[in-house]
Amino acid sequence: MIAMDRAQGCAGRGCPGLVDQDGFCRKWGDRCPWGTDASGPARPMPRPDPAGRPGSGNRPWETAVPIGTPPRRDPLSAARPDLAVAEHARVCLNPACRAPVGRSEAGLPGLTKGICPICETPYSFAPELSPDTVLKGRYDIVRCLGFGGVGWVYLARDRDMGQSWRVLKGPRNPDDPAVAGGFRTEFEVLLDLDHPNIVKIYDVVRPAHGADRSYLVMEYLDGGSLEELRSGSGPDGTAAAIPIPQALEYTLEILDAMEYLHTKGWLYCDLKPDNVMLSEGRIRLVDFGAARLASDRTTQPWGTPGFEAPEVDASHTTVRSDLYTVAGTLGALTLATSSGRWVSSFSARYADLRSVGLAPEYDPYLRLLARTRAPDPQARFASAAEMRQQAAGVLQQIRSGDHDVPRPHVSTMFSPPTRVFAPQPHPIAATELAAVVSRLPAPRTDPTDAAAGFLNSIGPVAAGELITLLAAAPAPTTEVVHQTIRARLALNDVTHAARLLASLPVPGTTDWRSRWHHGLVHLARGDLAAARSWFDQVYSLLPGEPAARLGYALACEVAGDRDLAAGHYAAVWAADPAAVSAAFGLARVRVGLDQRRAAATVLCSVPDTSTAALRARSCAVQVLLGAPGTVPDLADLVKAGSIAESLSHSLSGREWYLVEKLVMERALAWVQAHGTDAPPAAAGGRPERVLGTALDERALRLAAERVCRLLARHSLDQREREWFIDQANAVRPQTWF
Repeated sequence: MIAMDRAQGCAGRGCPGLVDQDGFCRKWGDRCPWGTDASGPARPMPRPDPAGRPGSGNRPWETAVPIGTPPRRDPLSAARPDLAVAEHARVCLNPACRAPVGRSEAGLPGLTKGICPICETPYSFAPELSPDTVLKGRYDIVRCLGFGGVGWVYLARDRDMGQSWRVLKGPRNPDDPAVAGGFRTEFEVLLDLDHPNIVKIYDVVRPAHGADRSYLVMEYLDGGSLEELRSGSGPDGTAAAIPIPQALEYTLEILDAMEYLHTKGWLYCDLKPDNVMLSEGRIRLVDFGAARLASDRTTQPWGTPGFEAPEVDASHTTVRSDLYTVAGTLGALTLATSSGRWVSSFSARYADLRSVGLAPEYDPYLRLLARTRAPDPQARFASAAEMRQQAAGVLQQIRSGDHDVPRPHVSTMFSPPTRVFAPQPHPIAATELAAVVSRLPAPRTDPTDAAAGFLNSIGPVAAGELITLLAAAPAPTTEVVHQTIRARLALNDVTHAARLLASLPVPGTTDWRSRWHHGLVHLARGDLAAARSWFDQVYSLLPGEPAARLGYALACEVAGDRDLAAGHYAAVWAADPAAVSAAFGLARVRVGLDQRRAAATVLCSVPDTSTAALRARSCAVQVLLGAPGTVPDLADLVKAGSIAESLSHSLSGREWYLVEKLVMERALAWVQAHGTDAPPAAAGGRPERVLGTALDERALRLAAERVCRLLARHSLDQREREWFIDQANAVRPQTWF
């Protein structure tokens, strides 16, 4: 009798395997990643890196390496002619026995086939099908490719399809109820599915010698799993993280497949990089052994620690728990060098993924991960389609920043921006806040609201008329109240808006619309800390929405956090050239940070097609020339003159004269401060003229006098006209007559 060695129950939820003294799972044949349960001493776990990062103190995301297109390879190169279950994983197939069998002993080699000496159950640890076996008179078995958790995988040729390559999968241990159940599940799922991102099943066959053993005939995928492909992509052939944009592109395909699965009533349950293949440039989900019907509330689910949602058990496997595994896969690919490091040192260490030290431009990505991996399932995305929309928006923002090419986001959450808020270079005053927030992008009408049809029938009307129309709504629904709040803010009636807001219930876990209106009202009444918190929550719920990020940037700006506001304004502006409010916001905070030239550059980047383009260039002139009473640098003066000259034929008479007056006054101040012997502005030498006027005190005074009198002539207000005349008399050159 073979002596029983020490083996403990697996600590993995729902895993029926045993872990031997060497740390290998006797059921699956691989090293167990999570140890044993309370029935015995747990195997030592890899310790987290003391710096809180995966690996040995490095930051894998900073040295990420893209996965290239896998080269086409001869299928035979992937086949293994002599394959058997490793000796450390050979145990009796009888679930009640599980004694080690077929192992080397006393110098004798181990056996791959035989009978358990304890319970006399037959065992086999070698592939059942040998090369040259023909199944169904059609499939020629070439070699065994390997084995997974529930089955042997074979390479075959299809005689009826021009000797096309096929993959056959059969149960490894058909007498094991857990393995057989997993194989049957995979069989049922794949028969029901047809999606470009899911491995295809072509046929089902039974070998003549084993009527109880079915084989799935699937497409041969020429590629590799994401885990395999990135395992040798790093320096010196080591494993590496992959760039976040590439991982997000893969995730969009994964979510397409997930949405399809969920609409069919299935849950995948075990998504991880090992189960995602890249073949011919397309992502494919493989290994459906852990899949289950969403309605199943009795079968114990299978999953992988570090990827599986914490609430998962027989009665708590949902779409939200499935999406949790998507976030785990994203994190493992981008924030760690391998899935093992993600599980052992990263996943648990960073329960709050927003604490990861990524560059600021990846802030929406971390918020996407944080929401999808929220401990509370109700705080996560409710569907794959919902997550996909936000993931696509995050990818667009990141791509825009990386390549400096705008990628506007078509939102289903917010209406397109129609008005620019705070088109000015100076800080927003407290008295302007209500007007500013009323010009933020408006949330689209909630289609589930009872009054949605009525609200969508209302066209663009003035705020006062809108309030009258809303008062006649069929019912005072939440959406009706929200629109009334925005109309009140447009009329600067903050008190009434706050009263309406107080009448609504506390926002639910994912109620971003109510949170948005809380942010609007609190910002309008000057409660800056609360407003910032509300907008932060909206941005975290909708990380792919530039409008949500714009609201948060505004709250940061008004609260005085210019550095943070600048980063978010810049990201929104880089992604969408229609979000002109972000350009003005970025310019304002850069002026506040004493970065005037950078602010002017942003304002000049507003496209000519925008209705605010002329206003932006006028503000750029103001920014370069500085505040009243200051003397600009000569280079800034020349640049301001050049920008102003480009406006001469576009602005109306009064608007142009105001710009010209500002340039002449600052040029005069510069000449008075530096004289005519000032050093040149650049290698090209000192310019002789600004706006066609010589840099000479008398010439500049005459030009300033002329423009002041023109402004007086165009003024309709008597007091203003007199003020301009006084300005003209004060600036004109002194004469004897």
